Amino acid sequence: MATVDRYERQYQPAPRNRNRRKRRNLPKPVVRIGAFVLGFIALLLIIIFSARACARGGESKVYADYMAEVQTIVTASDDVGNQLAALLLNPGDISRADVQARLEEFMNRCAALEKQAKELGAPKDLVARGVHQMFVLVMTFRTIGTESLRTYLLGALEVEDTAGVVDPAAATTSSTLVPSTISTLGSVEQIIYSLRYLTTSDFLYKEVFEARAAQILAEKGIGGVTAPTSQFMANPEIASSAQVQSIITAMKTTGNLQATHGVALKAVVALPDNKSIGQGGTYDLTASEGLTFAVTLENQGNMDETDIPVTITLVSPTTPQQQMTVRVSALKAKASTTINVEGLNATTYGEAADLTVGVGPVAEERYLANNTLTAKVIFKL
Repeated sequence: MATVDRYERQYQPAPRNRNRRKRRNLPKPVVRIGAFVLGFIALLLIIIFSARACARGGESKVYADYMAEVQTIVTASDDVGNQLAALLLNPGDISRADVQARLEEFMNRCAALEKQAKELGAPKDLVARGVHQMFVLVMTFRTIGTESLRTYLLGALEVEDTAGVVDPAAATTSSTLVPSTISTLGSVEQIIYSLRYLTTSDFLYKEVFEARAAQILAEKGIGGVTAPTSQFMANPEIASSAQVQSIITAMKTTGNLQATHGVALKAVVALPDNKSIGQGGTYDLTASEGLTFAVTLENQGNMDETDIPVTITLVSPTTPQQQMTVRVSALKAKASTTINVEGLNATTYGEAADLTVGVGPVAEERYLANNTLTAKVIFKL
């Protein structure tokens, strides 16, 4: 028994904590540095995510502002298109001068909107991928279309004034005007050419600008911003041959829209006597080196005229014929102007001289009864 007890005491396991190493705590400075590093990393991550969020928000505003400007431009552009279609399809009782003025208005408005589009600041990705350039091209097409339409449509209305000789001042209804039988095939093709610029602008806007802008916005995850819609010509069939032929035919059967050319002599005043000269009268005039005739003429047609001749002829039995011509550079439809004719000399004193005053004729003028005036003048000291 003693031997067993001794053996048990000899091989009794030592306490576990005897060989365990004592836990060593990290120095406080090291703990502080670690906490600082972790805090710095967390702060850095917060800054990065915040910066990205701000950048995304700023980018969204840039796109939103751009699309708002596009909306303003295309809204005004579509309004021009609606008014143009109404003019073409339902001109009503409108004069040729009014048609010309409206077409010029549409042309100028489109040109101004194109300028706005070119000056518009666009997001860099829309520029890099050609999307903004497509928007500018759309507006350019609308300018080209309205400009060429003005030229070709007014040209299509250039027809023979009448079947007979009619006073242009009285030619205000379709009953006094008969359209000529000239072919309008060339006019139809030219107008189709113009209108296709306008309908093509709608295709390019929808299928290219609008679609690609939506794609870029989706790629960037920008929500709440969309490209506005636009349609300049509500009915693309307006550019069809049948529709254009119908437009031309309708306008040509409207008397006020046919081209009428004609000027008329309205008044003649002899200066310095300030004496009005009438048809067939005899007038005493003072012989003067400053002899002048103030001639008033009126454009009674519905077309603007240029380079209009005004001629005065003076002749007496003993004085050689004198003739003086001046020209009116331009005269708008229905407008009047007065021009002075100088350089004529007084004929022999006390002798009746023949005075003839004439205006025009202008190209394609048919009614000439109101273009001239004849009278007799007697010069005295």
